[in-house]
Amino acid sequence: SNNQWHSTVPPLYAILTDLRLILQRQALKTGDPAIIPTQHIIYLRPFTAGNRNGVLITLKNDQRIALFIPNIRKDEIMRNLRTVAINAIRSEKRYDIQFDATALAKIIDHIKQI
Repeated sequence: SNNQWHSTVPPLYAILTDLRLILQRQALKTGDPAIIPTQHIIYLRPFTAGNRNGVLITLKNDQRIALFIPNIRKDEIMRNLRTVAINAIRSEKRYDIQFDATALAKIIDHIKQI
């Protein structure tokens, strides 16, 4: 947010399905997860920061989410993200899953306070 990096401590759980990316903070008081429908993902780009790998996800609302991913699973995670994002764009079955950016904003605000 505001072009600043905020390392998440504790980390986020990320669950990827064919319809959505779910981000849930790993904490004693978890709060609501951020649910991002895959059709709202418009761009994915891998990045490297030092010896860590990650993915930069750009959403339709111009939000960008940078996530560090485990080095040993980076290729698998990138492939899966690209597959679901492409399938969501090409799909004839359009599920009208709404994207509520407030849950994502709450996770970002929580991270800023850590």
